[in-house]
Amino acid sequence: MNITQDMNALFSCLANIFFLPFHLFRYDKEFKICEKDAGKLQDLKNHYSEIMKRLETLQDFGEIDEFTRRAIIDMTKEVVRHLAEHYINVKEGVVSIMGGKILNYEAKDILNQGRNEGRAEGLTQVVINMLKERYPYEIISRLSGTSHEEILRIAEKSGLAYD
Repeated sequence: MNITQDMNALFSCLANIFFLPFHLFRYDKEFKICEKDAGKLQDLKNHYSEIMKRLETLQDFGEIDEFTRRAIIDMTKEVVRHLAEHYINVKEGVVSIMGGKILNYEAKDILNQGRNEGRAEGLTQVVINMLKERYPYEIISRLSGTSHEEILRIAEKSGLAYD
């Protein structure tokens, strides 16, 4: 198994890392051997441990963000689950290295969290702009869908409270 050379080629160009989950297709025929040979299985697990380290390094140096790293990891786990469906040791070994069982698609959760935070910040800015124009609190609440209490909190925090 010459996985290391293939991994080096994948990481040699940043654009290639998006193919990382799919490079397993090249080795699916060897899963049968890995399933029965603890040494070969350990080689495969070591390979995926190295992938995790490289992804972390890329994130640490700002080459990829958390969303991209999680998406690659999650896609890789999904590919492993399907390719190694009949090879329990291979599937469990690689998935354990890649972060264990995934209860939810973490990259999607991160994206949704960012969207929700962005919406909240945008709405807060709308409320602040309306406060600057001295709209009545009741109108701000009705137009923005923000509670009266939240408008008062934003007004006090931004120094725009009025009677």
